Parts: sequence; C-alpha cells; structure tokens
Amino acid sequence: MSKTRGRRPSAGTWLAIIILTRYFAGRDLAGGRATNATFLRHADRDLTAHGRASRWAHKRHAERSAWRVGTLIAVCAALYGYVADRHVTLLALTAALGCGALLALWRGTVAIRLASHMRRVVRPLYRTVAPLALLPPGDDPSRYLTVPRDYSSNPKAEIRLALNPNWEGSITQQKAVTGVVARRLAGEWDASYLSHTFPPYAVYKRAPEPPRRITLAEFQPYIDAVPENVLALGLGTHKTVQSIDLDSEAPHIALSMGTGGGKSDTVALIVAALVRKGCQRIDLLDPKRVSHNWARGLPGVHIHRYVQGQMAAIHDARAEMDSRYDAMDADESVSFTRHVLIIEEQNSLLDDLNAYWDEYRQSLSPAERGTTPKKNPAIGDLRYILNKGRQSRVNVISIYQRMSATAAGGGDARENYGAKILARCSPQTWKILVGTTPVPGAARSRNVPTRVFPSRTARLTARVSPGSARSL
Repeated sequence: MSKTRGRRPSAGTWLAIIILTRYFAGRDLAGGRATNATFLRHADRDLTAHGRASRWAHKRHAERSAWRVGTLIAVCAALYGYVADRHVTLLALTAALGCGALLALWRGTVAIRLASHMRRVVRPLYRTVAPLALLPPGDDPSRYLTVPRDYSSNPKAEIRLALNPNWEGSITQQKAVTGVVARRLAGEWDASYLSHTFPPYAVYKRAPEPPRRITLAEFQPYIDAVPENVLALGLGTHKTVQSIDLDSEAPHIALSMGTGGGKSDTVALIVAALVRKGCQRIDLLDPKRVSHNWARGLPGVHIHRYVQGQMAAIHDARAEMDSRYDAMDADESVSFTRHVLIIEEQNSLLDDLNAYWDEYRQSLSPAERGTTPKKNPAIGDLRYILNKGRQSRVNVISIYQRMSATAAGGGDARENYGAKILARCSPQTWKILVGTTPVPGAARSRNVPTRVFPSRTARLTARVSPGSARSL
C-alpha cells in the first residue's frame, strides 16, 4: 500500500486563520500594536510614531472582541431571520431601527450640548496636561478628565484628573500639572493629589474666596510688614497678601478700570502705602483736577492739575532719572529714594497733551513751527521713563479707563507695565492685556478688580476711602 501524505495548508488558508484569530481575540487585523492595551487592560501608552492612536486602539481586547462578535451575531441573526420569516424579521428590524434612532437623537442632543465644552475646554486642556501626567494624548479625554460645564461660575466645581499608575508625582510634577490647569481654566485652584488610590487621581477645587471687604486699619499691619520696595495691595485667596515688588517684579503698574471700578480707592491705597514707606516724591497728575484733593498736604505728594504742570512733572521725572544714572556711572554703590509718577485718567491726559501741543504749534510762526516737534515731548519723556526707570527707582503708575496702545503711548510702551490691575473690562480688553489666559469666571460674573501677572491672578480686596488713606 502506498502511503498518503497530508497536504500542507496554503498561504491563503494560513492568512485566513490568522485574521480570524485576530478578529475574535480583539487584536488589530493588520497586525502590530498601536497601544499597549491587552485582553483585560485598557491602554495607558501610545506606541505609534505620531502619538495619535485612535480611541478604538485604546480599548481592551476583550471589549473589542465583544463588539466584533456581537456585530457578527446580529448580522447572522438578521440574515437567518430574513430567510426563515421575512415579515417578522422586517418588523423586528424596523423596531430596532426606531429604538436606535431615538437613542441616536438623545445621544446627539447630549453631544451637541457637550461638543462646544469639549472642543473649547476639555480637549485642549487634556492635550496639554496628558504628557505631564503620562497619559495617552490620543485617547478619549472623558476617560481621564472631568470638567463641569459650569466650572467658571460654580465656586464648588471640582476638576478630576486620572493619573497614570506609573506617574511619579513629585512636587515639581504636581506644580507643573496644577499650573497648566490654572492657566487653562483661569483663576486659582487648590490641588489634591491622591497617590494612595489605584489608579491615582487629582482633584482641583476653587480656592476660597478672598474677604469681601477689609478696612484700612485691618490692612495696615500688612502694609507695614512688607519691605520698602514692596507695594501691598490687598488680600487674595487664603488671605495671602497680594503685592508688587517695584524694584524687580513690576517697576511700572497699570490700572485698567471702567467707571466705578475702584480707581480712586486703589490710587488712595497706593499713595498711602508709598507715603508710609517714605517715598521721596510722588507726582500725582490729575486731569480732572478734583479727584485727589484729599492728598493735599501729604508729605512728598505734589498734585498737578493743568497741562503745563503735568508736562513739567513728566520732564522733571526724566531729568531726575538721567541725573541718577550719571551718579551711578560715577559711583555704582550709590542708592536712591523712590520717585513715583502717578497718572490719573491717562486716556484723557494723552488727549489733553496732544490738543495742547497742536494749539501751541499753531500759535508759533511758520519758522518756529518748522523747528518744533510735531508730537508733545512729554509723551516721549513718558516712554523714556517706562523704558529705563527701573534701576534708577523712578516708577510710573498709570490709571486708564481702558488701557489701549494709544493711551499708553504706543504698543511698546504698554509692554513695559509689569503688572496690570483690571476691573470692569470687556473680554476683548482682557485678551489684549492678558493674552491667552482665559477670563476668570468670578471676574466675568461680578466685575471685581483683578490683578494680573503672566502666570497667576488674584483679586484685590483692600478698599479704602480717601479720608482713611490720609490718616494712614
């Protein structure tokens, strides 16, 4: 008898077996691995070169297998029913399609409501924070990040972020993640990192509200406690002192406040603190002439109500600054007392300076007009001080209805203000002055004064009357 040898399976048969095995095992049909997902574990790392693996690739293989097998069973059952009893099968399919349409309509309504929130808030925040928390950037953000839609207006809102179990969670890493959340969502957030749970997660809650009101008598100890070069302006969250270092952090300050935003109270506090700290000279330019009559007689305070005096005050501040640089050139160890130029209603001041200079030039003879600058030299002097005043301890504090580039003396001059205090400003003004940091929800809803730095915001709460500031 001849031996019958079995035929080996063809390459096509092997390929079909491999594909079917991958299909029922929930693996990628084309082979390879886009993520580190296993049969029972959801992916926590993207293995693709571009780092944008699909949500399907992040699912457990068991979950993908269930979807595939369920879909196959449903299709086979529909085909069998169509052959065995076409009428009943069509009714069942119609009912299933109707239920599916209702479900799709409900899910679509929910999706539309959440789409804008996900597009504008959740996804950008997740993409930014995912690399810091070792999360897969291409996965569904809702698996890891929860941001309530009312987070900007609800003081009790909680942000929850699931962390990678392998995330070390050092203090530096925690600060980096918290900083991203604060910059993206605006405001101040208290962070709690729970590393003892599995998986670990972080919770972010709104920092407690600053005190609604604080009297000057209550705030005076804070003013006296800070160094001479630090200007204490109010209490923020957790009753922390909100201050500005005039020598290093922000030699020049801008207040952009609409009518009723507290400009006079804030200026009164600033003047009172400067006088108490022994400021050598404060030139207070008051285009409205009566806004700061309360400051008459304060030591070192000089009020300028008319254009000629205001121009002279700006020119004298520049001359003082130049003389100080000459002194430093001769002796680097020399020190100076502070000279502050406070400009109330700078929007109006710039208009007054331009109008005055136009009239002055018109009164000149043609020959004199040809040798006279077309722009008021006081504007150039102000820009000069903003550029070079820090090291000579000559500081500028400008108060605006709206801090436009024109009112600041140009876009470059506006950038020299290291600190900005905002109140009752429009979202457009906020974007211009603050940049990419979103408008804090509390500031949007209540129009409270907001002090702005590049990386943090805090509300000012020290509100004083001119009389109490004078008594200080």
